[in-house]
Amino acid sequence: MYTRGFVLITIFTACCAARLASAASPFPIGGEINLSSINLSEPVTIKANFDDWETDEFKPGNRLYSKQVARTSLILNHVQIGYSKHLYYFLNFSSDTAKLHYLEQNGGIKQDKSTYDIYLHANNAEAEGLHIGYTASWRGLTVKTILTYLNLQDLYYGEAYGFFDPAQTMDNRTNITIDYAYPEDRIFDRYVDPPEGNGLTLDISLNYEWGKHFVDLDIGEAYSDLYWNTAPGSRIEGNINRLLSDDEAAIQFSHFRTRFHQRLPVHTQLSYRYRFQERFGAGVEFEKLDRKDWLKWVGDWHINNRWTGSLTWAPDDEIWGVRIAHPNFLFDLATDDTDYRESHYLKLQFMARLVF
Repeated sequence: MYTRGFVLITIFTACCAARLASAASPFPIGGEINLSSINLSEPVTIKANFDDWETDEFKPGNRLYSKQVARTSLILNHVQIGYSKHLYYFLNFSSDTAKLHYLEQNGGIKQDKSTYDIYLHANNAEAEGLHIGYTASWRGLTVKTILTYLNLQDLYYGEAYGFFDPAQTMDNRTNITIDYAYPEDRIFDRYVDPPEGNGLTLDISLNYEWGKHFVDLDIGEAYSDLYWNTAPGSRIEGNINRLLSDDEAAIQFSHFRTRFHQRLPVHTQLSYRYRFQERFGAGVEFEKLDRKDWLKWVGDWHINNRWTGSLTWAPDDEIWGVRIAHPNFLFDLATDDTDYRESHYLKLQFMARLVF
């Protein structure tokens, strides 16, 4: 399937290149590197995630996101083709789930007598593949689409829910269900054949200019379909209440191989700018990723006709950003803390293009 996709993209690109080469317009050729990274960790800092949540700083939170996309492309006029690497890591959970995990990692669970309402939904995937993009312009409107064919590698996909009572007594409310697919079985520590699959993602960008008004819309994963044709999984049900009522097993489980379609969260970024002077402009941006959104204020400084510097500010999460933009270059960095060890949000985008 992966080879077939490569052949189809190669043939399509060759046809487009041949048609463009025969056109009367110039035929530029070049290359592009594009890196996009957005990271959000609400209960603990981003750094604390690498330390297994072993930290003195904890606050209520319901999500942990990390989306990383890297692309290298060959540009042939309006067409680009290249290699992509994708990592999607989305966890949505209840506040009790975050608190329970924090106490377990910091030695505080033994003293806790609370009953926790557990909910955790994981939507994680890692993949690499080939992409093809096309850009079209008409009367101030520019539309760019990128279609990516992915060879899927790793995943964690599923959910856990129920009640958990850490008190060491026979009389508690523990009742947990875990149903998920994975690349390795960490709970039962057993060997499994790795998952296999392939998929598609479609990204869409629109830019519109009229007078002193500028509108940009970027929709990452506007369409996505990751099909796992085989993946190991488990369903685990634990009910400690049964120890008091009957002789049935307190924990029941089943292992399986599964096929399923995985959808990725849509990543939307919409901005409007107004250039009220030759050098200066202002506007607003809205960004949404899965269940989280940000509203940002923007100030632009037009250094010259090609270069623009911008400052962004999201007041709700106290996120500051700096951006340097050029038709062939982009650097965008935003964070809620200048000390990376204290940051709960970090976003980076880098693009460099060389066209002859």
